[in-house]
Amino acid sequence: MSSLKRLERLVKSAIPRFLGHNDQHYSHSDARLILTGFGLDLTPAQLARLADSAEVLEDFTLSLYSLERKIGRSAVNDLMEIDPELNPKAYAEDGNLAFTITWKKKELVFAEYPEFPG
Repeated sequence: MSSLKRLERLVKSAIPRFLGHNDQHYSHSDARLILTGFGLDLTPAQLARLADSAEVLEDFTLSLYSLERKIGRSAVNDLMEIDPELNPKAYAEDGNLAFTITWKKKELVFAEYPEFPG
């Protein structure tokens, strides 16, 4: 992900929080729990690298805020997992990781990590 794209996500997710429009506040621990829910789709090495990187956890958290703003509802349930109704999936292909949900019968990528070997 380019630095410009990362900055764009940061700004888009931070502004609503400062204005008090975001009910959900996710921590890095929450992001780890949510990522663990994708454990069957990822190798143990990939999951460990995701969970151990503060940068990835912050980016994943920002991606969740961006996703929720895009779909207009909370994407995470009380158990700190992506709502099963959204059919969350993780794809690992050619050293790239992508996390998706199904929204309005279309698959929507909400977080991606290029050059992420397993």
